[in-house]
Amino acid sequence: MKFSAVLIAGGKSKRFGEDKAFALWQGEPLWRHQIRKLESLGPSEVLVSCREEQNFPDNEDFSRVHDSVEDRGPLAGLATCLKRASEPLSMVLAVDLPMMPTEFLTSILEKAKFGQGVVTRWENGFWEPLAAIYPTIEVAEIANRRLKGDDLSLQGMVSEAFEQRLISEIRLTEKEVDWFVNWNSREDLPSGGE
Repeated sequence: MKFSAVLIAGGKSKRFGEDKAFALWQGEPLWRHQIRKLESLGPSEVLVSCREEQNFPDNEDFSRVHDSVEDRGPLAGLATCLKRASEPLSMVLAVDLPMMPTEFLTSILEKAKFGQGVVTRWENGFWEPLAAIYPTIEVAEIANRRLKGDDLSLQGMVSEAFEQRLISEIRLTEKEVDWFVNWNSREDLPSGGE
């Protein structure tokens, strides 16, 4: 199945103390780990949501996409990338979810179908919107419309997409919990970090 891959890497990392995308883990910056993961799945293209001042190398095989609206959080990055993506489905991955295994991303890709993506959901109803598959055009429309309002939460965007049957949910299992732990501080880095 053809799909676009989107890496969300433009956060300002205030709690982390430095740009998380460039934090070293196992000898490499986080963004490189995540790009390699996405590329291994065979996307038609890789888009990286980033800020203009982020110093990604020019010789890499991905496109840098800057938010069309500043200071609107990850919703703006996602909206801009989905608007630019060329395939009907887009896989989205956050730069600060390095424990996410390629096998899980493969499994949600296999569950997706034309016009309907897949997002993981906790028992309490909380969505995991940054390791997910979205129908590109339809969710881009939702995200861009929501950018004009007050609710910039990805939770709200995903809930709206779910109500419109644009995504299906899969429930988070106990063995998958650690895969969704994002790194908000240096203390969050597991052993093997630098």
